[in-house]
Amino acid sequence: MNQTQIAGLLRDLGKILAIALASYGILDEATWLAIIGGLSMAGLSLWSFFTNSTAAMVSGAAQSPEVKQIVTTPAIAKADPSPKVVTQ
Repeated sequence: MNQTQIAGLLRDLGKILAIALASYGILDEATWLAIIGGLSMAGLSLWSFFTNSTAAMVSGAAQSPEVKQIVTTPAIAKADPSPKVVTQ
């Protein structure tokens, strides 16, 4: 699943939860949708932060068969066990 699919799934699940809780009289639907919308946006921001980190991008590039070698800093090379990732 990509980030857009996960975002859509979270929004839909949030709507279902909000409607269910509103039907039991626990706050109103609009309030629940605002709460769940805010939480899903915060979660997606964190997801984006971690999946777009330098280490994650280097790891993804190292998995590509076209990439022969990646020269990077010692900290990033240490975080990735691939033999393709080396230091200067």
